[in-house]
Amino acid sequence: MFSTGTGRAERTQLRSSLLTVSKRPTVDSSIVPAGTSLLDVMLRLSGHRQSRITVIDNNEHVIGFLATAEFEQEIEAGNAIGDLSWKTRSIESLLLARLQSANDTDDGDGLPSNLQPVAEEVPCQTIVEDGSLLGLITDTDVFVSLNRIEELLSEATLDQLSGLMNRAAFMQRCREELERSNRTGVPLVLVLFDMDEFKQINDLCGHPAGDKVIQQIAECIYSQLRSYDVVGRLGGDEFAALCCQCQGSDIGAPIRRIQAAVSELIPPSQFPHPKLTLSIGAASVNGTPKVQVTDLYAVADQCLYAAKRAGRNCAYHSGCEQGHTPNRVE
Repeated sequence: MFSTGTGRAERTQLRSSLLTVSKRPTVDSSIVPAGTSLLDVMLRLSGHRQSRITVIDNNEHVIGFLATAEFEQEIEAGNAIGDLSWKTRSIESLLLARLQSANDTDDGDGLPSNLQPVAEEVPCQTIVEDGSLLGLITDTDVFVSLNRIEELLSEATLDQLSGLMNRAAFMQRCREELERSNRTGVPLVLVLFDMDEFKQINDLCGHPAGDKVIQQIAECIYSQLRSYDVVGRLGGDEFAALCCQCQGSDIGAPIRRIQAAVSELIPPSQFPHPKLTLSIGAASVNGTPKVQVTDLYAVADQCLYAAKRAGRNCAYHSGCEQGHTPNRVE
């Protein structure tokens, strides 16, 4: 993904480097599995005392370090006051206590001096783009910048020309909102928009002019709807909006606002019509159970083609429970 392709990927480089990581210490350290009782730890140390205790989990990953002298001081303190409950406590409980109480013994990096990690250099490749580090690749792991992940997610869900949701992202939101409507009875309306005679713009005025019109139409639709409505470009000159918490009887107002905004746009100079117009189809759900996205879309599409057959530059609506009979939106 980072080393092939065009555009952004061409500027991305993989560079060999070394990554400093924590490893399991093997010198002058007693290795103790997590869950070992303090009594068992003491018995281990009595046979072969090391200067440090290293606590590991079942996968042999290091949980933390503890100086043996401090471990012994904790045991002695418990014995001095007759508190022998320490015998059944696990080693990580003592480690947690040391982590919480040793803040005044750090070496300037925020870690207590007795908990400094042991490091080794691991071969890795750095992923660099335009001078910025995007991530690291080792033999076993890939680390990617959070900022880049967010950017990639944005690129995966947005239509790059219009700035609206792409078809896949929009239809996913439709499924989510329709499931909520089926469950709670909250109404919603799916609206499809198709620009009239758009092919003539591309043929007579060129594709750059068509791209500009797509962007203008997208802005008109987005700006005339509420902030929580969902707007997407389905492809070509077809757009869609999902108006949540909206009754079918109320959809006329936003449709008229969008029609008015589009009519004020200035068409490309060679476009043979005086204004840009839209054909619009809308399908509503008023808490009807078990309505699927395909059903909702099919009703809206039927209404869209009713608008086309009626001469374009108009809107039709039908409720999913009304037998799919399109009615003109005045």
